[in-house]
Amino acid sequence: TLDEKKNADYRDYYKKVFVHIGVPTLVFSIAYFLYSILKGLLKIKNGGTIIALVNVVKLTITGNPFYHMWYLYMIVGLYLSVPFIIRMKNTIGEERFKKAAYLLGGVSFISLWSSTHTINWDPGFSFCYLGYFIFGYIIRKNTSIEKRGIKALGFIISGIFLLVLAGYFRYVQELKK
Repeated sequence: TLDEKKNADYRDYYKKVFVHIGVPTLVFSIAYFLYSILKGLLKIKNGGTIIALVNVVKLTITGNPFYHMWYLYMIVGLYLSVPFIIRMKNTIGEERFKKAAYLLGGVSFISLWSSTHTINWDPGFSFCYLGYFIFGYIIRKNTSIEKRGIKALGFIISGIFLLVLAGYFRYVQELKK
């Protein structure tokens, strides 16, 4: 995505993102909202309270109509920044962009570790993943096919280590609530 020059054009890129990401996000949000409403109505029918329906509306408004939908809301925010990232990359050059990716990777790690976001479509939540997104581009761009095996293995092991570390910090953070 970041190495396609045509993605720097806002109008065409946003149209493409809307069709490929926005529409499915909207469709699945509506589907899961309706599913959750039906589930809430069944709870009320079986002696539950109206709170079940209030929780469904609250979760939908905060961008969490179902537990796995956080990703679609986050990716919409992330993809909205792509034309800006491409223009920045073209302005500062590949080497500076690479250095910025390392810096953003660290910031992303710290942001996710310390984040207390409550809304999945919050731009700050998408920003937490910006470093990882750019880092993926840097890894793909800077590993040749011949050397991809060893370098890729190093990146994968490093990534798994950081993922486990971030998961641990997130777990500890949740325990403190």
